[in-house]
Amino acid sequence: MGADHLGVNRPSDTFMKIKEGANFGWPYCYQAGSKVYPDPKFNPRAVKLDCRKLPLANTAFEAHSAPLGFEYFGPEATTELHNSYLVALHGSTRKSLGRGYKLVRVPAASPAAPQDFLTGFFRVTKLMDGLQMFSATVLMLFS
Repeated sequence: MGADHLGVNRPSDTFMKIKEGANFGWPYCYQAGSKVYPDPKFNPRAVKLDCRKLPLANTAFEAHSAPLGFEYFGPEATTELHNSYLVALHGSTRKSLGRGYKLVRVPAASPAAPQDFLTGFFRVTKLMDGLQMFSATVLMLFS
């Protein structure tokens, strides 16, 4: 979950594995890279929540990458997509940041760094969340 009051490099946009009953810290904490911090606006001096006790995201994307949607490819998928997610990164409205505007592959194993899968959308005004349509195309390409 983004928060503009933290600047252009924080917080990371995160991809979490949801667990019933787990507390992921929002809005009191945020992740930047591989560390979770108290949000100075909502949790000054970490008095409302101890952010050190929160789970880390499966993947942390650069701040303002704006993930919009994802598609999971299970063990039956081709080698390139086997047990991984494709995540659409819309990109920041601040184009000068140059973040997002691509599809990334995220291995299902945790933690995992995103890997560029399809790039070159930076000049396009919007990267649509068309993963349902796109996934069919990708499957044809890798069949």
